[in-house]
Amino acid sequence: MTTKIEKRCLSCDMAYDVFPSRALRGNGVFCSRKCMKEYKNPIKRFNRNIVKSQKCWNWKGHLTIFGYGHFFFNGKLEQAHRASYKLNIGEIPKGLCVCHSCDNRACVNPQHLWLGTYKDNVRDMMKKGRGIKADSEDNGGAKLTWKQVERIRKIRKEKGIYYKDLAKIFSVHYSTIKNIILNKTWK
Repeated sequence: MTTKIEKRCLSCDMAYDVFPSRALRGNGVFCSRKCMKEYKNPIKRFNRNIVKSQKCWNWKGHLTIFGYGHFFFNGKLEQAHRASYKLNIGEIPKGLCVCHSCDNRACVNPQHLWLGTYKDNVRDMMKKGRGIKADSEDNGGAKLTWKQVERIRKIRKEKGIYYKDLAKIFSVHYSTIKNIILNKTWK
């Protein structure tokens, strides 16, 4: 007589017994046909990974290092908020992003999702003050302060010192000085 081994159902996580030969063939991953059908239903699988609160529906499944959820949908790995949009609202036209009105990357509430271009998404981010301020001392990589920038512009205007000489004085690259003087950065 062959002894059975205990496994856990992929769908309901209930413990059940299966013959070793079935487990080795890759069979016996569900405790019943009902669980197998439920597991294959993307809406039910998706809903098992949501924690609903008053406002946001937070994704409790796998999150990326950037805080976005992942969900295996239609044969490929999708961002969870994009899968939520497809399941609850409809297809996403090519070239459009699914944006969050709540600014919570883990949120999959379809009422918080809207379609926009990449440019719309960046504009929304900047309007809400979440963008990187790439050309000011608020940027962690800035080598200069506003005081130094004002001094560079004043010295250049009054004394006409070359970019390369200003770059040596302030220990930055020539192009940094040029972009400051031409108001391409530090505006």
